[in-house]
Order: sequence, then structure tokens, then C-alpha cells
Amino acid sequence: MTYLPKIVHLISDLSVGGVTNNLKLFDEDILQSKFASTIVPITTQWTIAPQYDADIIITHFSPSWANLPFLFSLRKRNIGAKIIHVEHSYSPEWEKYSVPEPHRFRAMLKFSYALFDRVVCVSKTQSKWIETIKAAHPSKLQVINPWSNIEPLLSIAAPKLEDDRPLVIGSFGRLVKEKGFEDLIHSFLKIADGDDMTLLIGGYGPAEAHLKKIAADDPRIKFYGMVHNPAEFMMHCDIFAVPSYFETFGLVATEAKAAARPVLVSPVGALVEQIGNSGLVIDFTKHSQAGRSLASLKSWPLQMMSDEGRQSCISMTARKAAQWEQFLNAQIMDDFIASKAA
Repeated sequence: MTYLPKIVHLISDLSVGGVTNNLKLFDEDILQSKFASTIVPITTQWTIAPQYDADIIITHFSPSWANLPFLFSLRKRNIGAKIIHVEHSYSPEWEKYSVPEPHRFRAMLKFSYALFDRVVCVSKTQSKWIETIKAAHPSKLQVINPWSNIEPLLSIAAPKLEDDRPLVIGSFGRLVKEKGFEDLIHSFLKIADGDDMTLLIGGYGPAEAHLKKIAADDPRIKFYGMVHNPAEFMMHCDIFAVPSYFETFGLVATEAKAAARPVLVSPVGALVEQIGNSGLVIDFTKHSQAGRSLASLKSWPLQMMSDEGRQSCISMTARKAAQWEQFLNAQIMDDFIASKAA
């Protein structure tokens, strides 16, 4: 019987949809046939890590001062395992928006990352930032973009963007300030009434009442409610907007591309990085300028953007699985070479 290297994924909150959905990639045949993966929910704050029967341990929770003892004990109690961290949480824009004392935060990152053999970054932008702030040596960093199941999105009909009809700009997410919906609405309100465009906002959250007040009963702005099925929501849209202040990666932009919707993104590193020729970068915080950009959408090659976006997502699952297989095999091989040298 062929031995399968054992991988333990440590996650502190199973309710974090993006992370748990990302881990479903390890159910794909190419990875399931090569590695025995297990997801283990854990409590990390001020606790001591257990010993795991694992060749590779991958952490998927955010480093913090409170879980440094857990990470230190994880390293000490699992000497024979490679320990890898996937940085799902932090980005340069997140730091700028959320951290009042960058020096203290960066010191925490440096102490934490020192306890890992490798750190997987979810974007090139994030990797460059970690390198720039000297939280980890470049040789320790590996970039692998996150994954979600986009197959349902690839199968929906592409919008007919050359039709002479009103365009529907859609956007969804948790209705909180940092997602930028307020700026998106203010920018949309700069569009003249006669420009035949509507805005559809999906999701729920504490800012919902405030956003509806800003929309001021403008009949062109509609609220969809909670989005249970992204593909179903995308079918109501011609174009998709991601006006966030920060995104570690921004999988929703990838999902919009898979749905063949041109994507409008804020100038946030990981979003800009993945947009390519499938959309436009718009600073939604500059309402008048962004409003002019939205009003001019019909003058852009929207059909080409739609085609480019979908084409870039075809075979994404196979590509991501192959990246992880190659990366994990390299970690196993490093250990094998080290044991022979010893």
C-alpha cells in the first residue's frame, strides 16, 4: 500500500466561509490521491498546541500576539513536521486601514513567521509587502492564489453587453464600511438619470440601513438581500463591482470573471493584480471621477472584457491543485534529502 503524506490543516473558525471553501480544493482527485488531508478546528489564544500525527501542518488562522504561545509550542511539539502558514488575513491596505501602531504589528508578524518553514501568500502584492516590511525572508515565501468552486459560475450565460439596453452593475458582500458600498452608491448617484444604468446591491450587515438612506429612494438603486447563490445573483448583473478598501485577495472578483461579467475594482493591490484585461480599476472614493467612469462604461470593450475574464478562469481548479501538489511535494522532498544528509 502506497504511503500518503499526512497533512493537518489547523483552522480556528469553521464559519469563515472563504477559508473553509478554499480547503475543499484538497478534496480534488489530484490532491486526494497524493496526500491524506485532515481539517482540525482549534483554539489558539493563550493555549498550548498538541502533537499531531502529520508530515505537514498548515495553519489557516491569523497570527496575533495572543496566539504566539500556540505557534511556539506547535513548533516545539511537532519537530518532525514541516509547518506552513497560509496568510489569509493581512495585506498592506488592511494594515493601513486597521493598525494604529505598525511597528508593533510588524514585530508580531516577524516573530510569528519565524516559527514557520514556509509562508504561503495569496497574492504577489501580499508577498512583496511581507518582503518589504521584512517580516519574512523572500526565500520563505510562496505565492498561491486562493481557490473557490467556480464551476457553477462558468456555466451561466454571458451577458449580451452590446445590446442597446440599460446596464446592470451588481455588487455583493457583507454590508460594512470597509467593503466600500457607500462610495459605490455615492459614485453611482453622480450618473445622470438618463444614462440607462441600474445598481443592484446584495448582502446584509450593519450598514444596510445607512446605505439605503444614502440611496434616498433612487429607483435605479435596488437592494437584493442576502446572497445565497453567487451564480444566481450574477445572472441579474451585466457588470460586477468590487469597491473594497482592502482585500487580501478578493475571490469575488475571480467569481465575477468566471461568470463572464466585466469587473470594476478599487485600486487595491490584489484586486488590481488579478483584473488583467477583464475589467477596469476605479477609485470609488473619488465620487465625481468614479461617476464619470461608470457613465462611460458603454464606450469600453465590455464584450472583450467578458470573454477575457471567463477564459482566464477555465481550468482554474486543475491549475491551483497542481500548484499545491508541486509545492507540497517539494516540502516532502526537502525532508527526505535532509534525512539522507543526516
